[in-house]
Amino acid sequence: MNESKFTILSPDELESIIQSSITKAINLLPVTQPKPEVEYFSRIETSQKLKISLPTLWKVTRNGSLNAYKINKRVLYRSDDINTFLRKMNFKTK
Repeated sequence: MNESKFTILSPDELESIIQSSITKAINLLPVTQPKPEVEYFSRIETSQKLKISLPTLWKVTRNGSLNAYKINKRVLYRSDDINTFLRKMNFKTK
């Protein structure tokens, strides 16, 4: 037959056991770095940043040199995509 054992603990002892168990569980969790916020720019902001006209921006987007993201009904450009495009253009002009 199974025997049941009861241990009498004070509230402080119970709190200490719970805290140590939680601390051990938290330490086992993997450490993750928060993802940096991605900044989006409108077509007008992107064309101003690149110093090109809107029709030229459309052509650059259409030929695949710069990725555009359609969010709801707006066309937006990610800041890292814009910076990558600028770096590519700098290498082509040198």
